Formats: sequence, structure tokens, C-alpha cells
Amino acid sequence: MKFFNGHTPNSLGFTLVELLVSISIFVFMTGLVLTRYRSFDQNVFLTNLAHDVVLTVRTAQNYGLNVKGAENSFNVGYGVHLDSTSGNNKSTTIFAFPRSNEAVYAQAITSSKITQAMGRGAFVSALCAGASSSNCPTRNSLDISFKRPDLDAIICANGSCATPHTYARITLSSSGGSIRHVIVQSSGQISIED
Repeated sequence: MKFFNGHTPNSLGFTLVELLVSISIFVFMTGLVLTRYRSFDQNVFLTNLAHDVVLTVRTAQNYGLNVKGAENSFNVGYGVHLDSTSGNNKSTTIFAFPRSNEAVYAQAITSSKITQAMGRGAFVSALCAGASSSNCPTRNSLDISFKRPDLDAIICANGSCATPHTYARITLSSSGGSIRHVIVQSSGQISIED
């Protein structure tokens, strides 16, 4: 029995070579898509994390300006503590401090600390604080604080606020190598850069 094109019924299917080529192309395309998706997913996650850090700083500013109490006292300021040392670089902490003391984490009211984990392999890879982006020495820790009635940020580094800085850069990294920078200026301006 022959069909109109001259083929027998047994020759109408795929050959083994055609099947293997089709499967190989499918596997290659799937691998390519998954690789691109993972990179895209890490970039989106890190951008969202940078926005979360900005919101955390804004929350501390809001608490500091709107007189949120801590330990039955309303004479407090609020700040955000960030650390780049290994083991401490995977979270941010909002803290309250007595307004009469330095605006640093070391003086925090113990019961007021709110720590937020970063997750998914993200971490603070570097911190710097100084006078400008070109004059910004590396630091181990940053405390960005706010005291009522001033809207300006008090940027302290390495647990000391003897001379507050006017510029800070927080570098966030992912396990895949993506990087985002959160810039904080003493005027209270906060921005995100790639």
C-alpha cells in the first residue's frame, strides 16, 4: 500500500536522528531561558531590596519626626543601623535612642530594636561615609538617624558620631554578583543607583 506521495505507512514518522535533534534544541532553549530568568530574578530581587532599605530609612525618619515613643519616653530619635562585616551584613535594624545621647546604635534603647533580614543570598557588601561621592572612605558600620524637629539625616560611621558625615553609600550585593547602591545625603535625600 502506497500513499499519494509514494511513502509507505511505516515511513511517515520521525526518524531517531530527527527526534534527537528536536529534543536537543528543546533542552538547549530551556536551559537558556532558565539561565536568563535566574539572572533577571536576582536583579529584580536586589532592586526590590534596595527599595526596602530606602523604606527602612524613611520609616526611621518618620518615627523620629512623628514622636514615636520607646520605653515610655517620647524624647527619642530613631535611626537605621547597617553593618558590612561578615555575619552582620544580612539585615537592617531600626533603633530608638535617647535624644540626649549620640545617634548611634551603641546607644540604642534595647527594647526598641526592629531587625529585618535581607534573605535570598543578598547582603551589604560595602559601606562608605564622607563628604561626597568622591570623598567617601570605606566603613564597617553606618547609623543613619533622625532627631525631631530636624528633617536632616545624621550619618554616623563605625559607632561614632563625633563628626557626622554628609554623604553615605550602601552597596547591596546578591550571590549572583548583581550590585545596587543606596545613596543617603544629610539633607535627607535618598536615591538608588545601579
